[in-house]
Amino acid sequence: YPIFSASYVDLPPENRSQRKGELVEQYKMFQKTSEDLVARRQSVNSFYISVNSALTGLLGVAFGVFDDSVKLIVAAFMCAAGIILDISWIHILEAYGTLNAAKMKVIKLLEEQLPVKLYDAEWRIMSDKLNNKRYVSFTDSEKRIPKLFFCLYSLILVGIIVFGIVRSIL
Repeated sequence: YPIFSASYVDLPPENRSQRKGELVEQYKMFQKTSEDLVARRQSVNSFYISVNSALTGLLGVAFGVFDDSVKLIVAAFMCAAGIILDISWIHILEAYGTLNAAKMKVIKLLEEQLPVKLYDAEWRIMSDKLNNKRYVSFTDSEKRIPKLFFCLYSLILVGIIVFGIVRSIL
């Protein structure tokens, strides 16, 4: 992936060294955007966890407050909303994971022009530490929470449907 401008690439090596300061500043700025991405991702997770927690709490209240027929409709609607919410959450996490991977690739390419390759070294050290263990990306780990909520809502929704069918038969 060519990340350097044509004007930089065409410079003789001795002139490139004069522009190292600019490269370091761009590296710092880009690395900061990577940190900002992690902060935004945490905010998104906090939002979705809060909404899902409120929704599951409201499901409990709905089961205690409403009559059986209304309870089923309200709970089914809330479960459907939860399922849609969690699918959205999973897609957002995948997008953040893709964006973060791209940022790390660009940082690695920038580091090739710098004296020290910190991110590359960190990755190699981590890989050595893992040895034969399978690496699970943060994005994959993160997606477990919305998948758990998704399963919870799906199970409740299936229970509501089965209960409704059995009740109509009897």
